[in-house]
Amino acid sequence: LNLADSYYGNEEYEEARFQYLKFLELYPKYPHIDTVMYRMAMSSFLRMRPDNRDQSITQEAIRDFETFLLTHPQSQHFRDVLQKIIYCKNKLAAHELGVGKFYFQQGAYHAAISRFDRLLKTYPAIYFRDEVLFYQGESYLREESQEKATEVFQALISQFPDSPFAKEAQKRIVRVR
Repeated sequence: LNLADSYYGNEEYEEARFQYLKFLELYPKYPHIDTVMYRMAMSSFLRMRPDNRDQSITQEAIRDFETFLLTHPQSQHFRDVLQKIIYCKNKLAAHELGVGKFYFQQGAYHAAISRFDRLLKTYPAIYFRDEVLFYQGESYLREESQEKATEVFQALISQFPDSPFAKEAQKRIVRVR
């Protein structure tokens, strides 16, 4: 445990996670096992990469945090872990948005629409849902699916009336008619 904590303190998070995992396997009844699991999950969390890079470590952090929630619902770290999971899921969603926008910029509207649709289904509570809806509607519009574009834009306007994307969506609807 001291070795793991030493790695953690020196910001060598990959080694720290490995040592915490080893400790968990050897001493599952340790009285402060929740803190060990929390530190192991944080070792993944602190290694996460930017949104436009591979997100496998973010997925690892989510798995670690979710395991923590299932095994230690009474822990002092519980509330922080919930917030970290939300952060990680928003990060994964931001990555998906970036990929969808890349397809959009390349003119691959069908691929962009699929990506945006999956993003909205997988992460229904993301804080940038209005942006995703806008780009999905704009992709339909450029694909010449005016009816579908109008449907998406209207959903955007009704769900996020104060969003700058809603104002742009309103302009697009007027132009389509």
